[in-house]
Amino acid sequence: AGGYGNYTGKLCINLYRSAFWLQIDRGQVRVESAGFVDASLGASGGDLNLPPAAFVRLLLGYRTLDTLTDAWPDVRVKSAARDLVTVLFPLLAAHILMPY
Repeated sequence: AGGYGNYTGKLCINLYRSAFWLQIDRGQVRVESAGFVDASLGASGGDLNLPPAAFVRLLLGYRTLDTLTDAWPDVRVKSAARDLVTVLFPLLAAHILMPY
């Protein structure tokens, strides 16, 4: 899958109030809480920083990382993690009904 079939590493996804690690070991994914990760100016933050509402759209394949970046100016991804995030969260035929 995009050259990541044998990938082993981790990705920190920061939702600003809480964060979690995706621990990836040759295609097996495990999720661990990272607690609070500081994403303020000058802090290292996570590999992917985004609001929870944007993450739902990315996770379910409703939007790509690039379209989320256009809609939410506070979506940030480290350049080293961009390709991995794109492979993990591809665009899918998704329909999300949001309450109003």
